[in-house]
Amino acid sequence: VGQSALQRTLDRARHRELEVRRRQELLAVRNAELQRHRERLEAEVAARTRDLQVIFDNVVTGFLVVGPDGRIRPGFTRSCHELAPAPLAVGMPLTDAFALDERAAGALRIALEQVFDDVLPEEASLDILARRLPGRAGGRVRLDARTIRADGAVEAVLITLTDVTTLERAECENGHFRLLVSLLRQRDGFRVFLQDLRAQLDEAITLIDSDQVALRRIVHTIKGNAASFGLADVAEVAHHIEDAPTIDRAGLADLDAHLRTFLHANRDVLGAGIVDGGDE
Repeated sequence: VGQSALQRTLDRARHRELEVRRRQELLAVRNAELQRHRERLEAEVAARTRDLQVIFDNVVTGFLVVGPDGRIRPGFTRSCHELAPAPLAVGMPLTDAFALDERAAGALRIALEQVFDDVLPEEASLDILARRLPGRAGGRVRLDARTIRADGAVEAVLITLTDVTTLERAECENGHFRLLVSLLRQRDGFRVFLQDLRAQLDEAITLIDSDQVALRRIVHTIKGNAASFGLADVAEVAHHIEDAPTIDRAGLADLDAHLRTFLHANRDVLGAGIVDGGDE
């Protein structure tokens, strides 16, 4: 009996030892897993930090201050010269720093005046002022603004210029990709739209010399249908044609050319049947 009790005590001791060893091995495995996981996360964080640093290093941002007269004050950063199409100078009107037509320049002047008038909520007036403008060497620049106040009144506006050329290119490419995906999802409807548009253009040509009212109505319909399918360029051309005093063959040919250019540029994606107007 005594030997059996001793044996049981030894068995329990060995069992506890095995259990402790098993737990230690399990803990070691878990610690190793945690270490690998931590190292992986650290590597990922480091990689993302490097990516962000690359972005920050390659994004050019400039700062300048504009007074109530709309002219650039002293102290603008050197990087502004890399962004604005025109060489900057103290006292230059902000609108002269960019290659703007009179309409765009006027809109920028009015938006700047609204900030200094300080009638609208500040956030609203600054949102109106924010815009994208032509930059140096065909680039694009985003203009953002913040007010500089003295005794509660807007004394000046701090303008931030940011190079968004690469961003706009990526946005354009993504937008084009989304458009193609949308057209493929509504393939049958797009096919019907193209068939109707071709018939409408044929009818429009016959009305050039006889019925401008009906012709304008057809172009308006084409504009709306093109916009509904996301064909912004085609819709814009139709809009300009519709606004012209007289719709002529050249305008309709331009509309047809824009549509054909889009279709043939995306023939491999949309399919020959849709592009050529035949069966798949």
